[in-house]
Amino acid sequence: MENTIADLLDAIIPRLDTLLRDMRLWMALASIVGPILFVALGLFYLKWAPPEANHKLGYRTYFGMGSVSAWKYTQKLAGKVWTSVGIGLAAVALIGCILLFVLEPAKATTAALVVLIVEFVAALAAFAAVELMVLLRYDINGQKRKKK
Repeated sequence: MENTIADLLDAIIPRLDTLLRDMRLWMALASIVGPILFVALGLFYLKWAPPEANHKLGYRTYFGMGSVSAWKYTQKLAGKVWTSVGIGLAAVALIGCILLFVLEPAKATTAALVVLIVEFVAALAAFAAVELMVLLRYDINGQKRKKK
């Protein structure tokens, strides 16, 4: 009877080593997705952004949609910032992925969480940097601000 229950539990509940191995793969995937998206979107903004402001494609910011020159500046700036941040985050994610498979499970989970937090903070900083730089350069009508 005891062997039957143990066999049943083994069949229903995955083994811990298998579960942790799969969890590490998912954590590694989660840490790599952000940098890949940043680089892909950054390259899109640099190379293939629409030539004029629209409400469907491109990096849309309130001050960047006022004129064609503001739109082009915003796309180029967002492309450079996002590509750079994506490459930097790829390095962080690579280090995190290496740590995932070297450290014991509890520390590996902490390392993955730290990598995701760093990626989140870097994403917020990239958004804020682009918004602030466009705001400082263009007014609400898309005209360049006059230097004081």
